[in-house]
Amino acid sequence: MPRARTALTTTTALALALGLSACGGTSAREPAPTDDATLYPADAAVETSIGTYFAYLAAGSSEAAAELSLPEVGLDDDLAMLLLDDTYAMIDGRPKLVEIGEVTVSPGEDDARATVTYELAGAEHTDEIALTRIADRDDGPDDYAVLIPDGEWGIDTTGAELLPSDTVYRIGGWDVSAAFRSAAGWAGGGTPPRLPAFGGSYQLEVTVPGDGGFTDTVEIASSTFYVGDASDGALEALAHEHGY
Repeated sequence: MPRARTALTTTTALALALGLSACGGTSAREPAPTDDATLYPADAAVETSIGTYFAYLAAGSSEAAAELSLPEVGLDDDLAMLLLDDTYAMIDGRPKLVEIGEVTVSPGEDDARATVTYELAGAEHTDEIALTRIADRDDGPDDYAVLIPDGEWGIDTTGAELLPSDTVYRIGGWDVSAAFRSAAGWAGGGTPPRLPAFGGSYQLEVTVPGDGGFTDTVEIASSTFYVGDASDGALEALAHEHGY
């Protein structure tokens, strides 16, 4: 009998506690208000965009990376041929993100700077990159694009203007002659423009057809984030080596 009485007493206590709660004890708390800045802070959005950008580069998805780059480059232009996936997939030593360091966002959150450490062609680099916001989202982190030196990044084509107009250029077996011929045409007797190209080592096969022609390969590197490269002038040296 004592055991039954204890069970009854416990049941009654539970019923009373539930009744008191239902009759207006402690009311449920309202959720704390949030806004986009709390849910999706700008520095985290910058880091997400950087991570996505480098993931595209590492995978050889250069066309997607170009969508997250400024200034915009028309991918249907012959000069942008090295930015196509078919070309970039053939490149060795594409950038791989190691670490994102300090991130600084402007007061209006439109611009940002970040220190990134990445591997490129077997060497580790640390650079500060600039970004600008390209999409302001209410349901997720904003998108930021990487700012690249306009007209100063990519591959040096100096020397293309010295070679015959029917010279054939290939990267990984992929014919990119249109890009180099276009650069030579733009030179107009001066220095040809650089070809936009993301980071990596480009094994460029050059073929001058006909009698006295040649086929040779030169390695040209691109850095993406800083101007020029140690391989600048490599194509010109190749042309001179073969008497052009």
